Amino acid sequence: MMNNDPTKSTSGQGSKWKGNGNSAESGGRNLSPTLIAFGVLVLAAVILFFRNGQTTKLDFLFFTTENKTRWLVITCIAIGIVLDRLFSMWWRRRRRAKAQQN
Repeated sequence: MMNNDPTKSTSGQGSKWKGNGNSAESGGRNLSPTLIAFGVLVLAAVILFFRNGQTTKLDFLFFTTENKTRWLVITCIAIGIVLDRLFSMWWRRRRRAKAQQN
């Protein structure tokens, strides 16, 4: 009787596909939830960019500018990224300083 199951081998060594990255069990082709979330955020940013072409006046502290809403949104996203990086650096240094004190 012939064995047609690719996960079983008559030689006792198991499947030739197991562990080499080609099987479903290896997880080599799964998308991570982080990558999916990042893709959704990028898609939302692109949609936001193209849907906001009208001109908007911005009064901020000491200056006034009139620009398309899409560029103001991109600028705010960039400022948010910079602030996130600065906060992350501060937080890591603070934790390292606490760890060195103990």
